[in-house]
Amino acid sequence: IEYLATSSDLADRERYPSLYRLTAPERVGSAVVELLKTFNWSRIGIIQQAEGNLSMTINDLKKELEVTNVAVIAPISASTDSNLLLENMEALKNLHARIIVVTAFQETTLQIICSAYKLALYGIQFVWIFTEKYSNEFWRNSGFSCTETEMQTVVEGAFFCHTVKHNPFEEIGIANITCKDTRLR
Repeated sequence: IEYLATSSDLADRERYPSLYRLTAPERVGSAVVELLKTFNWSRIGIIQQAEGNLSMTINDLKKELEVTNVAVIAPISASTDSNLLLENMEALKNLHARIIVVTAFQETTLQIICSAYKLALYGIQFVWIFTEKYSNEFWRNSGFSCTETEMQTVVEGAFFCHTVKHNPFEEIGIANITCKDTRLR
């Protein structure tokens, strides 16, 4: 019995037949798919950093996409090498990806955003969807070759789909306490 395991991979009953969780799995794939359906977007590019639990996030998304009419036209790797990242993103641009889903840690995401600015992958014709939780106004302290204004230009209007680690509502649960009461203990 596990009370903190949230990886969506742990839902695989063949691999983990005797694991029972007391918390919901971290799954953003279905939320992203619903967003894509809402706007009738059928072609996406994916920029993924394949490290740690991020590969689970992208696997979950790909599994959810299998049963839709959404085509992944460009799955590219988010390299920490800025030159390679720029090359990969240029390939994404050449494939005319307009809806771009990013699964990467904050530091790599900042590199992605700066590269997007350099390649003019921003504006009304582009939609950015980020699947990870970042600090508030994370683009402000980039330390990259892009200004804060340039970074903000790219993230303007972006969607952020990530899991919520706590219940944002203040309803009283079965233990006669709220989530806020639990956090204060």
